[in-house]
Amino acid sequence: MFGLHQVAPDLVQITLPSPSGWPLPWGRPPALYLVGSSGNTLIDTGFHSTEDALLAALAACGRSPQSIQRVVLTGLEPATLGNLHLFPEASVFSAGCGAGPSGEVNLDRLHQPVVERLDRLGKQLWEGADLPPSWDPEAIPAFLSRWRRAVAHTLTILELDEGERLGLPGGGALEAVEAPGACVAGLALFDSEGRLFTGRTATFTGYPQPRNAAEYLQTLDRLGKVGPGLICPGAGGVERHPPAAFRALGLLSNGALTNLPYLFAGQTSLGELLYHDLGGWPSCPVRTLARLAALDAWVRELVRAGIVLRDADHVWSPMVGGNAQGRRAPGLVSQVRAWRANREPLP
Repeated sequence: MFGLHQVAPDLVQITLPSPSGWPLPWGRPPALYLVGSSGNTLIDTGFHSTEDALLAALAACGRSPQSIQRVVLTGLEPATLGNLHLFPEASVFSAGCGAGPSGEVNLDRLHQPVVERLDRLGKQLWEGADLPPSWDPEAIPAFLSRWRRAVAHTLTILELDEGERLGLPGGGALEAVEAPGACVAGLALFDSEGRLFTGRTATFTGYPQPRNAAEYLQTLDRLGKVGPGLICPGAGGVERHPPAAFRALGLLSNGALTNLPYLFAGQTSLGELLYHDLGGWPSCPVRTLARLAALDAWVRELVRAGIVLRDADHVWSPMVGGNAQGRRAPGLVSQVRAWRANREPLP
């Protein structure tokens, strides 16, 4: 099962099914793109479990794996490189990620801090909250094991640096825009027709999922300033009103930074905050882990700014006194907004 959308004569969006074993938001149906008048350049490849759907989609477009000459990856993630083995003859392009002299990239090493962080958060969640008895205690470890298997190999790539242009057969080019903050080796692509391919760095369904909040917010700013006429994300449909789409995503992201300090007037744990935010625990522990990871990214940024404090178990704001509407809270929010206006990483 797959979806095809002829966005333009030289652009086809391929939507693959949700991958088995990958709960949302990680398991959002991947959106890939065939670009160029010859249609032999593919942006991203989807999860490994969607292999059959990708082959069927290419056949429906009159293409075969052998006809794909170039694969450009918007991130070195399970959602983007899972079917790369289908294109052994294609040149593979990605953002710079410390590849060796021959272009070899150790994916396991790149993802080790990502998986270790999720493992740590999962253990904190399980140990520090009163969880539903229906939750399977092996769900999160099994998910992280699946993640490790998905990246347990070495990949040979050609690195694209910021501003570098990759010419397309038949005319046109893709310009590389570095897009860190949400994906390993995050990369956006801006083509000659004013279309911006954001991968999973900027999607417009669900809630933002940053790994590094400062880098993520800066990336959103930079992508918005590119001035695209059309956004082609790595999940969901194309966005034909880019200013409104980036504005909405920015409001969600900046709202997290400006509103979170109010919630830390008294000591609380991330698990407690998440429980109240969700109005209870979801049925899936892995989906809960995703929300916890996003919340943790925002809180780490506030900790770096000195706006909230954190120990092993609790988070609190020393700048908000008495209650969540303490008189110092407006000044606190002003500090966050002033930092955001500088467009610089927090110290």
